[in-house]
Amino acid sequence: MKKKKGKGGRPTKRMKEFKAQNKPAFIQILTQIFAGKICPYCNQSTEYIDSSYVYGKSYGMIYICKKCDAYCGVHKGTDKALGRVANAELRELKKLAHATFDPIWQSNMKSRHEAYWWLSNQLNIPKEYTHIGFFGVETCKKVIKICKFELQ
Repeated sequence: MKKKKGKGGRPTKRMKEFKAQNKPAFIQILTQIFAGKICPYCNQSTEYIDSSYVYGKSYGMIYICKKCDAYCGVHKGTDKALGRVANAELRELKKLAHATFDPIWQSNMKSRHEAYWWLSNQLNIPKEYTHIGFFGVETCKKVIKICKFELQ
């Protein structure tokens, strides 16, 4: 995995702090979870299969943990996960989080880049990890609350 860099080609200060606070083994597991390759519910490896298994029709490939009914899609034409695998509850919260966050940049209130920097600051997490696809239940709930307040 390539190291994420801040402006000027240096890792961001928040990323350095995050890595300093977390053990390297944890970072490796987290990286695999964010890549869709480990299920965050049972910590087992996921399968990379066609989405027809879930939808009855093919929409491309997915990473799935059949045991936990947790899955996520991949970027078209790649094996790169769109986020971590998610169970039914988290999939719904991710949709709601996008429904409240996306209007902030789609309405030209902020550029998409600025909106993600703003969200990173609001959540106090590194920009490199500020992707709704990576978030768990509690973080999605925070995103929904923060964005609803911003849109008032």
